[in-house]
Amino acid sequence: MAWDDWGGFYDHVAPPTVDGNGYGIRVPSLLISPYAKKGYVDHQTLSFDAYLKFIEDDFLGGQRLDPKTDGRPDPRPTVRENVKALGNLVDDFDFAQKPRAAAAPGAPQDRPHLSPQRLEPVTNGAGRRSLSRLCRVLCLLAVVAVVAVVAVVASPARVAAVTRAGTRPVTLTLTGTVVRAELSGFEPDFDPIDRVVIAATLRDTRPPAHALPDALLVLSAYLENFQPDTTPLLPDLLHPDRTATALGGFMQGKAVLVNRGGRTGYRGSLLVEVFRDNSAHLVLDVDREGASASAPSLRLKGALTLYKDLSVRGQLRAERPLSAAETAALRVPPGRMPSWQQVVRGLSVRLPPMRGTGGGNGGNPGASRTSLSSALPRVARAPSRPRPSPVVPARTLTAGGALAALIVAALLWRRGTRAKEPSHPA
Repeated sequence: MAWDDWGGFYDHVAPPTVDGNGYGIRVPSLLISPYAKKGYVDHQTLSFDAYLKFIEDDFLGGQRLDPKTDGRPDPRPTVRENVKALGNLVDDFDFAQKPRAAAAPGAPQDRPHLSPQRLEPVTNGAGRRSLSRLCRVLCLLAVVAVVAVVAVVASPARVAAVTRAGTRPVTLTLTGTVVRAELSGFEPDFDPIDRVVIAATLRDTRPPAHALPDALLVLSAYLENFQPDTTPLLPDLLHPDRTATALGGFMQGKAVLVNRGGRTGYRGSLLVEVFRDNSAHLVLDVDREGASASAPSLRLKGALTLYKDLSVRGQLRAERPLSAAETAALRVPPGRMPSWQQVVRGLSVRLPPMRGTGGGNGGNPGASRTSLSSALPRVARAPSRPRPSPVVPARTLTAGGALAALIVAALLWRRGTRAKEPSHPA
């Protein structure tokens, strides 16, 4: 009995070359016969031709089907049964041995016999009844514990907490690429100005029941690269009560958020602080497309990291929950997405005012802080960091405990039932 194909699995042994066709990948094979050698593993080079060779040798006196003399169409380049590398299946048999009888299906073979004398009764009748009562009591206690756990998990407060998950401020992961970066000019203090375009995908980190569809974020801005003697003193965008240290540049421009339907859902401005370790803090203030002038803007704040291959990864978080209208701007049917070039062509980005100090070894820090504060009219004190979640959520632990209690209850009930059965002599 052999497998017809190798199933596509990897084999570290290359097939031998015997003719123009060659052999294929190895497959398992089993020999079942009353005359088969017991426990024998054949290490010969065999192929399906070995079966034909065995049949031809036994029943045709060694005659071969030769493509040159047979007279019928035969695409084989050689007589494969005569290949010198091919083994012989006769080596797998021992015709001198007494033929072994076939075993009944499912009958154990060559297994040690388990003597019933080795089994001893667990206890006497009185003890068996006590064990039964104890198992039933423990089983009832386990069931009560499961009911209590389910009541806690399904409590109104717990349900309300799960419901509130859909109304919390959304957190989005950002994965993208710097698709454009070119020198645009120099500031009066000789700080280089680069035109930078970033195209990224935003993905909601909430559970699927509340998550928003993926969206395309395009950032088009000018980056002022600070020199050691032109670095200004600026507040950190994510922590305005702190000063940004190791600042390498400042970027200002426009941001566009395209929903999965291919339409612009939000557009607005961005401010980015770029640090010397290739990390960045950014703030996006965007307005829903088509919203009234009185509608509040949506602020997204977060941190990014720029890598050597120009990939960008980070996370953004909304400062407030999204309204129904803001969510509807992103929950749209899929459509044809525009390219980042098409999005950038619809933006008008002006060269921002200089942020550097003009080369005065620090210049006038107060002026730089004032100008940035005016550009951030809505920046508030950074909210306190949420308490980190445990490695294993409490809900998972609760469900695991309930499942374990159910298993214990089933085992105790089964043991108690067995304890009530009368014993039989061995």
